[in-house]
Amino acid sequence: MKNNPIRNALHSFRNRISSSLAVHGRLRTRRCIRLFYVVFLLVTSAVAGVAYLFHYSLRVHGATMTPGHELLMRVTFCGAALVATKVTSGFEKEPWLAYGLDARHRTVHFGFGLLVGTLALSGTMTALVLTGGANVTRSESLGGSPIASGMLWALVFILVGWSEELIFRGYVFFRLARDVGAVAAAVRTSLAFGFVHAFNPNESILGLVQVVLFGLVACFAIWRTGSLWWAAGMHAAWDWSESFLFGAADSGRMVSGHFLTSQAIGPSWLSGGATGPEGSLLAIPAVGILALIVLLALPKTGAAMSLRTRQAA
Repeated sequence: MKNNPIRNALHSFRNRISSSLAVHGRLRTRRCIRLFYVVFLLVTSAVAGVAYLFHYSLRVHGATMTPGHELLMRVTFCGAALVATKVTSGFEKEPWLAYGLDARHRTVHFGFGLLVGTLALSGTMTALVLTGGANVTRSESLGGSPIASGMLWALVFILVGWSEELIFRGYVFFRLARDVGAVAAAVRTSLAFGFVHAFNPNESILGLVQVVLFGLVACFAIWRTGSLWWAAGMHAAWDWSESFLFGAADSGRMVSGHFLTSQAIGPSWLSGGATGPEGSLLAIPAVGILALIVLLALPKTGAAMSLRTRQAA
């Protein structure tokens, strides 16, 4: 058989990566997480390059989200995160679905997360209206069918929820939890989650605090269930309700064609200002209620604990 230079190069590259991971403890964890994000960035950059050739851009433009741009960006992020999970877990000789994707009650958890996320955000908006922090009116910018628009944005925000959970609380959280414990892993990934949100237009300090707390609750749910499904559903429904249903800013960004229109009134600590409801002090009790729901309603399966304590390959 003739020598295949491409195959030999790939084999050599794989051996070099495997050798770099042939260590134990925190050094191995750092290298695995670094590999995850390198693969994620490579895939994202490749897709962005192809999109650029067809005059599309994955860059965030301004403070208004459009469904077409968000759909392309979030499909790319989800795909890149899944590829990164698959590749990195392959080098570790572990099943990639074990990182929060393969769950017995995933449909129930996802549906329950959707319900809880919708109710939690709706409760926050109700509190804002009752305290004079917001005014909600019928939207004049919704064109076409509200059902069609709502379903399109629902698809977008399901991808938003999944992409952010996979990037921050999928492989990375499980790998960190195995090495430094679930609490430390939750703190680190949630701070990283908040740091990325700091680049959103009109973001505020109080909004970033809420984002970090939101990340901690999501990690709590993942730790209890060993699954990303509830967190992804809750995340998607929270963002969809905030952005499309109530037409409020989501971490400083608005969507086009929202169902209702919410206008912030009064001091920013109450209304959230340009940040949106997440920048309001009233959003913090809502996140606390989410944590209570996780504690009381989600079963502790032990799946995450078993993954955390399993010896690295």
